[in-house]
Amino acid sequence: MPNEAWTDFLGERLSPELLSVLMLVALSTTTLSLLVAPFILQRLPTDYFARTIAHKKSWSTGALAVRILRNLLAAALFLLGIALLSLPGPGIVTILLALGLSDLPIRTRLFRWVMQRPKLRRTVDRLRVRAGKKPLEF
Repeated sequence: MPNEAWTDFLGERLSPELLSVLMLVALSTTTLSLLVAPFILQRLPTDYFARTIAHKKSWSTGALAVRILRNLLAAALFLLGIALLSLPGPGIVTILLALGLSDLPIRTRLFRWVMQRPKLRRTVDRLRVRAGKKPLEF
């Protein structure tokens, strides 16, 4: 069975303490995504993906420090998401969260593309209708 081989491979190379920490991180991020994602999706404005907003970037010292810290957090989450792709946990959700936090110019187009996938769109629309909100517009 492939999972047993993978577990044996990890068990030989990683300490039990590190494996415990990785499992705790995987469980925590899974639980957090299951709790936070519906909360955010229900509160998005209906036209969130349909509108284009020109964000005014502030270059003051405080704003720059916040942007740097946010992008460093995004990079750390991205690397964690890459690791979670091979470990148990929500790797793709973590990567999307990292991209959402980053200042990458492709962010809006990528999220719009992901949210327009038919199965995801139906699920999100159903979630929003249950919360008394209109489906998202694209």
